[in-house]
Amino acid sequence: MAIVFRREVCLGTAITAAAVIAFYVWTTASAGSPFQWTGIKTDYYNLLTDGFLAHHLYLKLAPAPGLVALADPLDPVANARYRVNDMSLYRGKYYMYFGPVPVLTLFLPWRLVTGRGLPEDLAALIYVIAGYIFTLLLLFLLLDRHGIQPSRILGAAATVTLGLGTYGVVILRNPNVYGVAIAAGYAFFAGGAYCFARLMLTDKPNHRLAAMAGIWIGLTPGCRPHYVFVALVLCVAYVWRLRRQRGEAVWFYAPIAICGVSLLWYNFARFGNPLEFGTNYQLTSRAVTQGVSLHLRNLADGLYYLLLCPPRTWDQFPFLIHRFVGPSSRLFVENAVGLLAISPIAAAGLVLPLWIGRWKAASPCALILLALYGGATAMLIFISLTGLFVGRYLLDFSPALLMVSIFGCLCCATHSRRWLRRGATAVMVAGCLWTTVIGTALSLSINDVLRDRNPRLFRTLARWSGQSAESIRLPVDGLTMTAGIRFPPHPGAIREGLLLTGRPGAEDCLFVEYTGGNNVRFGYEKSAVGTTAGPQASIVPGREYRFDVWYSATAQRLTVSLDGLTAWNNPASFYPTSVKEISIGGGWTSMPDVHPFSGLLRVPRHGILYAAGQRATFE
Repeated sequence: MAIVFRREVCLGTAITAAAVIAFYVWTTASAGSPFQWTGIKTDYYNLLTDGFLAHHLYLKLAPAPGLVALADPLDPVANARYRVNDMSLYRGKYYMYFGPVPVLTLFLPWRLVTGRGLPEDLAALIYVIAGYIFTLLLLFLLLDRHGIQPSRILGAAATVTLGLGTYGVVILRNPNVYGVAIAAGYAFFAGGAYCFARLMLTDKPNHRLAAMAGIWIGLTPGCRPHYVFVALVLCVAYVWRLRRQRGEAVWFYAPIAICGVSLLWYNFARFGNPLEFGTNYQLTSRAVTQGVSLHLRNLADGLYYLLLCPPRTWDQFPFLIHRFVGPSSRLFVENAVGLLAISPIAAAGLVLPLWIGRWKAASPCALILLALYGGATAMLIFISLTGLFVGRYLLDFSPALLMVSIFGCLCCATHSRRWLRRGATAVMVAGCLWTTVIGTALSLSINDVLRDRNPRLFRTLARWSGQSAESIRLPVDGLTMTAGIRFPPHPGAIREGLLLTGRPGAEDCLFVEYTGGNNVRFGYEKSAVGTTAGPQASIVPGREYRFDVWYSATAQRLTVSLDGLTAWNNPASFYPTSVKEISIGGGWTSMPDVHPFSGLLRVPRHGILYAAGQRATFE
């Protein structure tokens, strides 16, 4: 039985969805310098667009001659000087292992119409918004068909959860080529799922709708190859739905087949193998990320990192960050966070087989839900088997699982006993609040993009969160310090710290090293990078010298002088730091070979830290 949603529910949902989309736009626009309309675009998709316009399938970018001349150009160690990361090198040409659909559907049409390259961040924004709108339409289509009319609060909660719980907003902070491919797959899958649901719910064959659904679904493997599992599951569901009219299925199958054959030809034309997308020719810094291989032993790890892995708490705004495990001989884990950690309500979708039995198995709604569930879980299992677990991969399977979960919760909140209705309503609202907090925090902290590219805005938001100005960790633009220094006649250690900045595990240390006699040399140690030291300098123990330190992030130089004479001048790049984390003359727990300064170091004037366009003093 179909119903008409109340006007206030529709209006509230529209306003909430508009607010979510506005947050999408703000997230994209606040990450530094968004939407670069002018200039030559050198991102991968625009380079592939240039290649297509030049009537070839490789990118309009020539590999370095030194790379091509290597005995094994794919060797991560040998090609380190020359490679363009994650390009596919084949017979002296650069190709993309990312599918061509974003170019054919957005980048190329944009270029032909405007004559300019399309900014990557705008492309990702368009795709994510499209995917979000189609997912909302799909949810409310199924609710309408099943006779479920949520309240204004539940409708708003569902709208926010779908908008912030799928990881799309996190991708928008720094989309690049990876995010564009995933966002495009999300958009075409959501559009195809909506058309497919309408097709399944019609009583009479609709050739136009079937063809439209087939086109949308057929394009998804051209964005992300594992969407082929979704296409197969939907095809099976459609055949089951038609039963005695299976001849009508050709209108749905034909576009999918045409898109599939075209993609296979595209691969064959590039690599001579219809099943080769370019991953086996990928230039990467780690062998574990080269190519795609499936291993059953990776399944448990994948399900943990993609579903259960919690974010890390942090001492800095926004206080939650992803987990970065890095590569191993078997796994590659980057920016990991589980879907259930962002949207606990997705658990209802994962256990769909336990509650779908309340409907007849052959009913259209049940078939649609089962098809979405089957496609999403197939992609989840495939990604898990690869051993490559990156947070952005959540957008491949999370929209379908989350939509199914929300549908189940709304069904319980409206069509169950009173106690179950109240419980489902509480779960829905609490889940929405949780997703809003976690999803927003992760979008603000991902890879420190907001902090590094827009430090002024980051500092403002951190202050609003209650963090003191002295404790906010920001990129260091520059640093100056003038002090009086007396070297001890009998040093307490060979290497003693003079200026220390940053947090444990990511700190910078300017030290003095006693080399024997009355000779010293200054040096610089950077966590996880290494140590450099300058030439020897003669000093008189007990005598006070003027000690000047100067650092510039623009010049990437650190200079030390004694009585106006340069004692050391070397390249350097400081980790972000807060004023509270600057220590003069102290030791550092994570640098065991650096001890507190045993002489006298006094700062008659404040040291000055330049960060985020402003200056702060330290002592």
